[in-house]
Amino acid sequence: MIKCIVTDLDGTLLNERIEIQPSDITALLSAAQAGFELCFATGRAYGEIQQIMQKVGVSGYAVSQNGAWTYTKDGALLHAATFAAETAQQIIDILSSYDVVTLLCDADRYYIAEKTDRSREYVERLIIPCEQVGPLREAVGGRIQTSKINAFGKPERLKEATDAIAHALSDVVDTYIVNEDCLDIMPTGVTKGKGLSQLLDHIGMQVDEMACIGDSYNDVPMFALTPHSFAMANGPEDVRKKAAHTVASVAEAVERIVDQCRAR
Repeated sequence: MIKCIVTDLDGTLLNERIEIQPSDITALLSAAQAGFELCFATGRAYGEIQQIMQKVGVSGYAVSQNGAWTYTKDGALLHAATFAAETAQQIIDILSSYDVVTLLCDADRYYIAEKTDRSREYVERLIIPCEQVGPLREAVGGRIQTSKINAFGKPERLKEATDAIAHALSDVVDTYIVNEDCLDIMPTGVTKGKGLSQLLDHIGMQVDEMACIGDSYNDVPMFALTPHSFAMANGPEDVRKKAAHTVASVAEAVERIVDQCRAR
């Protein structure tokens, strides 16, 4: 029986304006009141997840930055994965050859070399502050323990950057196009699926006791973890094919999960 419902944020629970549909809030609240555990698994930082949980009115587990950080309902850190400073510097060097805006992420903050008119549209998508730190290459490895690197720009530039990173660093880096203008760069093997596996081990839950909802390529590893996977209808076809079900909203997925459990 399903005991835990995991939802992605962007493109799933959040729309492009970083809003949550009232029907999705109602469904998640009802599920929590019915005894389901909730978990939020996203490429965003933990501080952003906390703000979303406050908006929904629930507490839950968290897998942030695509599995780099995993937290209990009380906010205790269970697991962390970061880049070696040298690897992060190599990525920064490669991205500097392309016309992209680069952000570094650590446990709970974003960093940018310089805030410009061009970077504003990307920084405004964040729910927590982005700190200007000067040259990124010099910033990593000190107080910034980088767990994810974002590149923003035109799709063709991101594709070129992705190919260059794969050519140079395929043994230590994984990449995900999470939006047409956003590339996530992660330490190899760090995924939402792995983060959720670590979380399930901690709380003593089996993979078939979890259901997950997502919309993008970084959600595919968690789809592979459980038979109860739901892809958003607005997501890429390749992603939808990896899930057991397709839904139009988080509310629809949650209602189907709850109904399935009641029928048993």
